[in-house]
Amino acid sequence: MRSPIVSAGRRWSLLAAVTMLALGSVSAVRAAPPQVTHEDQLGSDDGVSKPDYYRYVDRAYPSLSISPVQSEAARAAFDALTPGAPQAWSELTYKRAAVPGPVTYTGLGFTASGRITALQLTPGCASASSGPCRGVLGAAGGGIWIADNPFSGNPQWVSHSTGLRSNAIGAIAVDPNGAGMVIYAGTGEQNLSGDSEAGVGLYKSIDGGLTWTVLRASVHVAEGLSVSSVAVDPRDSTHIYFSTSPAFHGAASSAISGATLAPGTAPAGIYESHDAGASFARIYTSTSVFTGSVLQIGLDPTDLDTVYASLLGVGIVRRSAALDGDSAFHVVYATRSPFGAANDGFNRLAFALAQRPYTTRVYVADTIDADQSAYLYRVDNARVPASTLSDGVNDAGWRALSSSTPGKAGFSSYDLCEGQCFYDIWLASPQGLPDEVWYGGSMQYDEIFNANPPSNGRAVMRSTNAGVSFTDMTRDAQLPSSAGMHPDQHAYAFNPMQPEQLLAASDGGLVRTSGSFTDATQQCSARQLTGADLTDCQTWLAAIPTRITAINQGLETLQYQDVEFNPSRPDTEFLGGTQDNGSWYGGTNQPVFIETVGGDGGLAGYDAVHPDIRFHTYYGPQMDVNFRAQDTLGWNYIADPLGASGEATEFYMSAINDPVVGGTIFAGLQHVWRTQDSGGQRAYLEQHCNEYTGDFTVTCGDFVALGEDLTGSIFGTDLTGGDVTMMSRWTGDRANLWVATNKGRLFFTTNANATNPADVRFVRIDNASSPVRVVSGIARDLADSYHAFVAYTGYSAYTPSTPGHVFDVHAVPGGASTFTDVSYNLGDLPVTGLVRDDATGNLYAATDFGVLVLPAGKQSWVRAGRNLPYVAVYQLKMSPDGLIYAATHGRGIWTLQTR
Repeated sequence: MRSPIVSAGRRWSLLAAVTMLALGSVSAVRAAPPQVTHEDQLGSDDGVSKPDYYRYVDRAYPSLSISPVQSEAARAAFDALTPGAPQAWSELTYKRAAVPGPVTYTGLGFTASGRITALQLTPGCASASSGPCRGVLGAAGGGIWIADNPFSGNPQWVSHSTGLRSNAIGAIAVDPNGAGMVIYAGTGEQNLSGDSEAGVGLYKSIDGGLTWTVLRASVHVAEGLSVSSVAVDPRDSTHIYFSTSPAFHGAASSAISGATLAPGTAPAGIYESHDAGASFARIYTSTSVFTGSVLQIGLDPTDLDTVYASLLGVGIVRRSAALDGDSAFHVVYATRSPFGAANDGFNRLAFALAQRPYTTRVYVADTIDADQSAYLYRVDNARVPASTLSDGVNDAGWRALSSSTPGKAGFSSYDLCEGQCFYDIWLASPQGLPDEVWYGGSMQYDEIFNANPPSNGRAVMRSTNAGVSFTDMTRDAQLPSSAGMHPDQHAYAFNPMQPEQLLAASDGGLVRTSGSFTDATQQCSARQLTGADLTDCQTWLAAIPTRITAINQGLETLQYQDVEFNPSRPDTEFLGGTQDNGSWYGGTNQPVFIETVGGDGGLAGYDAVHPDIRFHTYYGPQMDVNFRAQDTLGWNYIADPLGASGEATEFYMSAINDPVVGGTIFAGLQHVWRTQDSGGQRAYLEQHCNEYTGDFTVTCGDFVALGEDLTGSIFGTDLTGGDVTMMSRWTGDRANLWVATNKGRLFFTTNANATNPADVRFVRIDNASSPVRVVSGIARDLADSYHAFVAYTGYSAYTPSTPGHVFDVHAVPGGASTFTDVSYNLGDLPVTGLVRDDATGNLYAATDFGVLVLPAGKQSWVRAGRNLPYVAVYQLKMSPDGLIYAATHGRGIWTLQTR
């Protein structure tokens, strides 16, 4: 989610900060950076993140939402297409994904992976007689992965997603009554972020995860939602529960006041089965789209017939016939804000159940959206009637553990998710240690990117005194550079044989702690802390892990947004951006892939004449250029003119290098913007605008706007607003550029490289024959600068008068351009990217489920190649030699040699 790299509005010397953190330096080159605001990171005040919500909105347009019926029809359309040529896809990024020390906040490199959303262990981890010890994890877009012995050595993760019709995983449960052969996987991510994809139901494996089958009874109640939690009764394998919550790729609006579920979606709730999932009974239903949605369920260890659940915007509820005399759910903790902030219905809560002699202790993390904070509470004896704990408004018997005052013991659990608990929060108590409680959240950026850091980041914290105070688990005790945890924690697992050893899952993959701790408070004086900061530091560093180890070998779940190849080495080198894991450099002849720059990685490109010069984007109108190839310290910020323009842009701004003219980069906002010298003079940029060493005393970048605002009324009163989402140049000339906006406008110009930016003239060519949907790909014809194939995302069902997803377009200057539908047998299947093989005339289309090809002269699309996982493909690029690069959202980058 958050980008720990420098971005507009908080530029400073990152290298100095990293060095300071790694070495315990007592000074920094500059003062602490200003922090990115809540609004900068989130899609609205209601706590909805942006990264792929833009993609959802583009997909739904001109509708507001996508019906599960429509999504299922698209899946069926893909499944109905026959296999094409027998060439096999190759996984390009299966090799070790290395994050160099300068890119990290600790100064020590590690092996990374993508966002993990669920994590469980097989029974063999608790007892060798119960079978092998295996870790089972789910990824945001990468499906299910399994590894042996995750608590020792360097486990090798292997993909096990055969049969899954969605790779977005929200929850996993392993039947505790067997040898780990029965596993449940809920599809649809539960993290309430903009790129939390909706699922298609609850799946079951009876062969240890090798194959998966959907539980049909779950589909009609879970499709279009997230299966947020699954629990199996330890006494009875046939008795299971699962819960559902909204996924934002199934909701109609990012603003909670206007959100609706897509048509045909069931309300969120809790479901119970007594026949191993053959049928389910609804035992709780939410009252609105978000409020009352279920994000966690748990069985009371003292009485397994007592069920707890966390309800968004409501609190913690419980069903217990023994304690409350009926089968209803009763509030046992009502969400609240100590400062009186209003409950807007979006407060997310996490809980942990800890068995004590004759009773159960409950810990609760109450994350308050309205004042962007979070607080910890506990009740030591929850085995009492619900009415004695809460009347639904006022809570009794709960002890408040957090304090907003620095220096107080409770400050260590205050604001534990830094304003984005809707996305990253877990709370847990290791079995058999009721006085021990851990939490995982975001990262306290202002406490690490700081001249005098009082903490190690506080992404994961541990308490041994029942939540009164915590120590910081985020970095280990290695010197001079330590290993650390990635921001944004989502899941955990404790070693049953060593319950203080933790597996922590985040946006950056999986790490393992050593299970032993050491006093590192001597670092506090070296950081020149005083007052409350010194007190807090001495509390937080009193027991930190002796070692943190990244264990992501084989776990290829990076979520790529885009990929671009080096024009001088088109078949051997690429650069691509990923969600919250920066931009990566690699190639077919590279034994290791390198995260060359951190943060949110968007688009990338290579200079046509000097390919050692390349750019990459973060989120929004932010861009760096590097004159020193993949040098991690060579990135220079060049986007000040773009940010200062105030123009609208996509979350990941459209940007391309000119494929012929050296030094030229185009960026899409409301205008097309251009630089003709890679953003500025090299020496100037490296002195002032380097992301690690620059002083930022000057304007960084020299982009200028070309022609007119393409979203304004000068080009007509229809389809106004929005921003540029797609641009395409070609190698056949030096000036022809095609451009599309996210409202459905399509333009071309024949003088994109005119000396005077104001002289660039765009011609609008969309017309009554073109869909009012978002252009997702433009594949140019090398033989004709006025001819292209244009792909549209979205659904024909929402533009019934202009159906189709791929069009053969002839631009006619001064006349009526023609749009010929070549979708043929695609059905209503949105296309996410398009390339054309100029040597053969074959068209290749990316979709949410794989890649298709339309052979030249044919009228039937078929699947392109074999072996590509069932995964969303966000972009395609094709080299001159016919090598296709596919950027997948959760399974890395794959290649296909087409000729």
